Amino acid sequence: FPDSEVRWGIIGVGDVCEKKSGPGFQKAKGSKLVAVMRRTLSAAQDFAARHQVPNAYDKVEELLANDSINALYVASPVGSHLEHALAAAKAGLPTIMEKPLGRCADEARQIVEAFEAAGVPLWTAYYRRSHACWLKLKAMIEAGELGDIVAINYDLRWELSGDVRAFVAAQEAAATPPKLPWRLDPAASGGGLVMDVGSHAVDIMEFLFGPLEVVEGPGTGARRSKASEGPLKPVPVEDEVRLEFLTAAGAGRGHGRVRGQMRWDFAGPAGRGKEESLTIVGTKATVEAGVLGSKELRVTTHSIDGVAPPTTEVHELPPPAHVHQNFIQACVNELLGTPTAVGTEPGLIAQARSPCTGAQGLRTNALLDAALVEFYVERRAGFWTRLDFGEEGEARV
Repeated sequence: FPDSEVRWGIIGVGDVCEKKSGPGFQKAKGSKLVAVMRRTLSAAQDFAARHQVPNAYDKVEELLANDSINALYVASPVGSHLEHALAAAKAGLPTIMEKPLGRCADEARQIVEAFEAAGVPLWTAYYRRSHACWLKLKAMIEAGELGDIVAINYDLRWELSGDVRAFVAAQEAAATPPKLPWRLDPAASGGGLVMDVGSHAVDIMEFLFGPLEVVEGPGTGARRSKASEGPLKPVPVEDEVRLEFLTAAGAGRGHGRVRGQMRWDFAGPAGRGKEESLTIVGTKATVEAGVLGSKELRVTTHSIDGVAPPTTEVHELPPPAHVHQNFIQACVNELLGTPTAVGTEPGLIAQARSPCTGAQGLRTNALLDAALVEFYVERRAGFWTRLDFGEEGEARV
């Protein structure tokens, strides 16, 4: 990397950039945000004015023509990732791609191969790999503090999201069908909410225990639940997903492979809110945590021979105020060769290199494909153009 400072441009300054990521590019050591792009110029200019960014554009080509930019963050919807990634690779810009990397593994693979051919760094923004909570847990597992892992279970149950409810209400009121929200449109997102929300848990399992192997059978698959019958039938995405897996050999400290299960239900009744649990059971201790919260570990040691009573300790390890900042700092450190550079705000940690490459983002896409292929019939690039949903909502090619 030829420069002494990383000067970022952002494609797609939407909601995620307001607090989660955008300020982190300004606050990371050796980093500066110099240009942003959004399809609506006034929105890009508004973001730039509020975040002290000198340049705003409404066209990708104009942003890439700015010679002051030497790195890129692509935060556009997933349906635009391939187009924007190919442009970034052609421009020779080290790039952070928002997650998931592509709408399917086939598309993600094209992105990875383009950057490999260009010889340019590519990272996938699974930023929880840079949070103290998960680094602590990974260290505990590797040090044997939990003993041998014997069970891994993740469960997320969520009431119907606001975009689903808004779509249904608009559909009931409109003479013509309204446009699907992007997270409910396979052409824009690659699937349902598991692609946007659930991908974080898949990546954390891969980070802690990977490379994972999918177990095919009743423990892996997707469907639209009975909760989405009636007025929700026209929503053409799954809302229940299951993914059963085996860890890498030795990842749970024992010599064998541990079976784990992840489950998501995005069609819960109104008022349920969000109920999330990750439970990892070891022969010495059990850990409970929340992937989306990413802020604490509850560790309960097991009773030994019925003599010493179980004890519970809560490790409070909140993320930084701007949850992407550690990840951004790691990418900057990798480019500049400054392995210990880090700010002083709470939750900040130093990493010498980015913890999630493009290839690792591709792994998560492949695992998601394995869970979703039953519902969508096939997951090759462009599958969203070949889908036909019958009257009961089943996918047909």
